[in-house]
Amino acid sequence: MNRRSLTLGAFGCAVMCGITMLAIPSLVVANEIDTLSSWDGWTCVPGALGEPLAGYTGQSFLALGDQVDSISFMLDGQDDASSIANDATEFRLLLTPLAATGDRPDFDDVLFESRNLTTSLNSGFELFTVPIGISVVPGVSYMWVLDAFVLFDGEEGFSDIAANTFGKPDAYIDGEFFFYSVDKSSPGVRSNHDDEAWWTYGTGRDAAFRVSFTPEPHSWLLTASIAGFCCIYRRRTIG
Repeated sequence: MNRRSLTLGAFGCAVMCGITMLAIPSLVVANEIDTLSSWDGWTCVPGALGEPLAGYTGQSFLALGDQVDSISFMLDGQDDASSIANDATEFRLLLTPLAATGDRPDFDDVLFESRNLTTSLNSGFELFTVPIGISVVPGVSYMWVLDAFVLFDGEEGFSDIAANTFGKPDAYIDGEFFFYSVDKSSPGVRSNHDDEAWWTYGTGRDAAFRVSFTPEPHSWLLTASIAGFCCIYRRRTIG
């Protein structure tokens, strides 16, 4: 066995791996979008979801992998017994492509719809993490939407949603935080509620959220190929 050859072989393999990592950015895979960890613990959009008027709220984002594994967000269910709000907020989480206009979801192509979800009342902000497991296209924009309209029951109650602060640097530059006001008496169904542009909560404001992805498989394949090359190179050097 030639120790010098083994050393040179290992060095050559390391150099090739390093060059490949620099030349092919997809090997360095970011598998999470996270503005939750930078949330200050109190900033929110009041009454962003629920009855009587806040039918939808959501956030657009750019896919970083080929599958969305989970989506997380925070809601604070409000109950004001002296006023009109006396019900928990019932809603579903949707995942859709972002419409070509860039300012609304595409309700004609709902990729995922959760079971019914419900907030607690007067318990402060609570974290919701919803498993998704849906394939997406890396580099394409999508939107997660909280849909309370589908479960409007006439018992009014609303929730605040955790968000970043106005006037600060944009927490997430590849998406926007949207809402759409609609009440139970509004005509139509969900599929009609993307016929016009949704409204933003202000330039630079995003939800406090987390989207986790499965990395693109070709990155793992290429990494395995490099490892295979190293093994072959080492065996030939030894021989």
